This record gives sequence, structure tokens and C-alpha cells, in this order.
Amino acid sequence: MKEKDPEVIKRHKVVFISVGTTQFDELIDECLSAAFLEELKRQGFNEMIIQCGHYKGAMRPHMAETAQSSLIREALANEDAPVKEDNVDPITVYKMEKHESLYTTNQSDYPATIELYRFKPSLHDDQMKADLIISHGGAGCIFEALQMKKPLMVAVNHSLQDDHQDELALSLHSQHHLIRCPSPFHVSHRLKQLPALLQTLKPLPTPNLAPFQSLVLQTLYE
Repeated sequence: MKEKDPEVIKRHKVVFISVGTTQFDELIDECLSAAFLEELKRQGFNEMIIQCGHYKGAMRPHMAETAQSSLIREALANEDAPVKEDNVDPITVYKMEKHESLYTTNQSDYPATIELYRFKPSLHDDQMKADLIISHGGAGCIFEALQMKKPLMVAVNHSLQDDHQDELALSLHSQHHLIRCPSPFHVSHRLKQLPALLQTLKPLPTPNLAPFQSLVLQTLYE
């Protein structure tokens, strides 16, 4: 029987995946891939929360379907269907509301729990409960995660204008504040390296506001 890595701690572990208000289907697809799910299992993660934004859920060329991605695609196809009161299926589909889940499951298959939704008024609670955050490269999401002192993996969305997300991700990666993935297709590979990479991460320094406060006081009392 294959032994688990010593880094794996037997407890409830949550990964939170977020694409913000954009469409970043490649990242969602990678996080539903067999390679990604298997590596999550190996490292002891048992809950996955996905904020999918404008995810279309269309099959991509050369993409291997998993049980999870198939169920989620079915849920998205029925997104506007009314809720069935007597629904005993592991999928729960809601009428489209920004803060409601499109898909939830809690069954014997791995991972034990998956939740997928498009948007919420705030992602704070999901970020706080996460042991790992995987995000697009938006500045707001990056700094929220770093201020919470959460391990952060950033997948760059190169389809955005001027590739501005990569500049920020590269800078913070070079300072060992986050783990940068050059593309969403590197996420599973980076996940395999996670135990070692976590040892290299440094918390974001607390900003020194004393000079600014001093300047304000000096201006007020001149």
C-alpha cells in the first residue's frame, strides 16, 4: 500500500479557486482535471470551492472528462431549470442567482465536497476557510489573500489586455510572496511541488505608515 507523504496532515483541508468577474475557463478546467484532483487527494485536501465567474463549461479539445467535470457541465446546462424539491441527486442546481451555488456534492467520491458558484457579494468567508487559494492574477484577489496570510497560487490569464496581471505576479513571485503559474496548464505541476514551495514563501511585509502619518500631522499643525 502506498504511503502518504509525511507533509500530508490528516485533517479537513480546503482549496479555494477564484477567477473573479472574468471568464477564465482554462483555469477551471485544469482544476477539474484528473491530474489535479489526484494530486489534491494525495496531499490530503478534501473540499474544493470554485468561484467560476462566467465559466461556460464547454468541452475543450484534448480535455479528458472526469466524473466531476461531467456533473458540473450537466449542472451548468440546467442552470435555469427550477429547483426540484424532491431532488435526491448529488447535484443541486439553482435558478441563476449571483450568490447561489450552481453545483454542490457531498458523496463518497473524491473530493468529499465540491461547491461551484458564479459570484457572491463577498469571497471573504471562502478565502478565510481555505488552506490554499488558487486565483487569477487580479490585484484585489492577490492582496486580499496575502493580507490573510494564505498560501497563494496565481495562474496568469494571458488573454487580458497588456498582460498586466503577469507583471504583478512576477514581482511578488520573485519576492517569494506567492507561487506563480505561467499559465493555468501549469497548476497541476505546481501543486505537486506545493510542500516544497510552501517552505520558500514569505509573508507580505506590514506597510510602514509612520512617514505618512508624520507628514499628515506636520501639514495639519504647521
